[in-house]
Amino acid sequence: MRGSIKVTKVVGAGEDGRSLRALLKAWTGLSAAAVNHWLDAGGIEVQGRIERFGSVRLRAGNTVHFRSAPAAAATSAPPNLGEEDVLFRNEMCLVYNKPPGYPCQRTLDEGRWNLEDALNEWLEKRGAGTPRLHLVHRLDRDTSGALLFARGQENARTLESWFHERRVAKTYLALCHGAARPEEGRWTQRIGKTEVMGGVRRYGIVVRGGLNAITDYRVLASKQGFSFWRLKPLTGRTHQLRVQLAAAGHPIAGDSLYDPDQRRREPLDHHLLHALLLALPPESGAPGEIRAPLPPLFAALLRRLGLQEP
Repeated sequence: MRGSIKVTKVVGAGEDGRSLRALLKAWTGLSAAAVNHWLDAGGIEVQGRIERFGSVRLRAGNTVHFRSAPAAAATSAPPNLGEEDVLFRNEMCLVYNKPPGYPCQRTLDEGRWNLEDALNEWLEKRGAGTPRLHLVHRLDRDTSGALLFARGQENARTLESWFHERRVAKTYLALCHGAARPEEGRWTQRIGKTEVMGGVRRYGIVVRGGLNAITDYRVLASKQGFSFWRLKPLTGRTHQLRVQLAAAGHPIAGDSLYDPDQRRREPLDHHLLHALLLALPPESGAPGEIRAPLPPLFAALLRRLGLQEP
C-alpha cells in the first residue's frame, strides 16, 4: 500500500479476550464498516497469518500487523444520502437521520467520509448548497438519529445559543444490558476524563472536578436480560449517556468502551443508542418534535426481544 507504514500491535493484558474488530476500531479510530472492509481485503495479520474474521477473540501477547492509513478502509462505501433521511429543513436549519458507524464531522484523517461534508456536497449537486451547512451539536460515531445542522454562520450562532440556554430538547432510546425495574428519575452527577483504553479516552463519574451532567431517565421495559431506556439529557457532556448508564450498572449494548463484559457478549458492530426526538424553539419554524426512525439493526433487535418503541 503506497505511502503506508507497517504497524505492529501486541495485545495488552487489559485487552485480553476482546474481538479483533473492537481492537482495530480502538487502535485506529475507524468505523466498524471501515474495519470490516479492511478485514475483507486481507489487510490484517494475526500471529503472522491473514485474518478476515473480526469476531475472533485475541489473547494477551498476540501480535497484530497492519498498515497505517489503510486506503481501502478509509474509503469504504459510505451510506447513501437521500431525501427520506432528511427529517426537516427550512432556510434556518436541516435535521438529518444520522446512520450509526460514521463520524459527524472531519476527524484527524481528513480523507475520511463524514456526514457534514457529504451533506454539503449532496446539496451542492442538487443546486441547494448555499448557505453551507454547519454542525451545531454532535453525536458519537456509533450513535444514530436526529442531527441538527445550521444553514450559514449566523444561524449557527443562533442555534448554538439555544443549546447553551437549554432551549433545545433531545430524547434518546438505549438498549442496555441487565434487567431493570420500571422507574423514572434524574441523574445529577459530575463527568470527567478518566483513563485511556486502547488509545481511546474514557470518561467517568468523578467526585471532584469534571462537569455537571443532568439526565432525566425512564426504564420502559425489561426482557431477556436487556432493559430499554428513554433518556432526556439536560446537559451535553462528552459520552454523557454512555457513562451514566454504565455507572448505573446498565451499559449500552455494543458499547465496548464502557462495558467491561462486552467482550464476552454477543458482538455488535456499534452501540445501540439512538437520538429519537429533537424539539426546537417555535421561532425555528420547526414542528413540535422532529422524530428519527430507528436504524434497521436496532429495530430488529427490539422485535426479537419482544420490546416496542414508544
